[in-house]
Amino acid sequence: GMTELPREIAVYALEGPFFFAAAENFEQVMSSIQETPEILIIRLKWVPFMDITALQTLEGMINHFHRKQVKVLISGANARVTLKLRRAGLIDLVGEKNVFTEFDAALSASLADIQAK
Repeated sequence: GMTELPREIAVYALEGPFFFAAAENFEQVMSSIQETPEILIIRLKWVPFMDITALQTLEGMINHFHRKQVKVLISGANARVTLKLRRAGLIDLVGEKNVFTEFDAALSASLADIQAK
């Protein structure tokens, strides 16, 4: 089930091919994350591939949260998506150490991060 998350951590799971339709929901997602978290984990486990629009939208999302001083982590991207993220400069944007294969590892790192404060 859903792990009970501390309010400092928000999780956003993208599902299915992340296209422009998903990009439009993105605005709603932004407003649905009421309080600005300290850390946002973007789960890409269920995304089989991303097109250029998706990559640009994701970049916009990461920049949006970085401007609000939110640390962004990415978890679960498959090899194909990871390659796209790398080529688009998004791995560099979030930082190599903030990219995780497994969600649990991203969550553990986030919990350790907020406890260290």
